[in-house]
Amino acid sequence: MTTQSMRSFPIRPRFSDGTDSVRTLNRKQELPENEKAMTAEERKKEIQEVLDSKVRPVLAAHQGAIELTGIEAGGIVHLRILGACATCLGAEQTVSDVIVASIMESCPWVTDVQVETGVSDELVREALRYLKRPKG
Repeated sequence: MTTQSMRSFPIRPRFSDGTDSVRTLNRKQELPENEKAMTAEERKKEIQEVLDSKVRPVLAAHQGAIELTGIEAGGIVHLRILGACATCLGAEQTVSDVIVASIMESCPWVTDVQVETGVSDELVREALRYLKRPKG
């Protein structure tokens, strides 16, 4: 039996001004002075605020959710889609149009957004363990 592995989509979102993500993905590493002073905790809080205000309401309308799994040096944000949205066929479009675009527009220090969708191997193992337990 094969399991569905986590997928990470290459993203090229369109922004409200009609430009493409190439402009933002190739941001200069030199950040404005006020951006340099941000701590890791402040960056995490800023991403959570964007998720709460712009992303979670859209996903919740479709019985989905999202969690921040990490922020790497260099402004790479890692997220995981949960719930019904994780296995939806329209997940790639949602990732591009809603999640990545919202974060990239709101957080100028972000250079890339990587979103995991699908069912994790860990969840499949846990489900199999549960199904194979002794009856009784």
